Amino acid sequence: MRLNLRPITRDNWRQIAMLAVNENQTSFVENNSYSLAQSGFETEWISVGLYDGDTAVGYAMHGVDLENGQVWLDRFMIDGRHQGRGYPLRLQSNLSQYSS
Repeated sequence: MRLNLRPITRDNWRQIAMLAVNENQTSFVENNSYSLAQSGFETEWISVGLYDGDTAVGYAMHGVDLENGQVWLDRFMIDGRHQGRGYPLRLQSNLSQYSS
């Protein structure tokens, strides 16, 4: 497993937008297309793709609350096809290093 975070670019945004949680999880997190648009217009939010090697396995959006300066992990999802492989803990560790 070679886990890494990548910025969202014109080359990978479609791949990230197509990732989705399992159907019974859709009420827990906004879909990635919405989140990508939000981070495009609300520049305090930063979107990143979560990868295992060259395979996109998830998405996260983090940023700084403009009112109090606190760092937030506002979105975090692992695609339904890639769940159950232990990605969340390892990727969240990478994300906290990425956002500091």
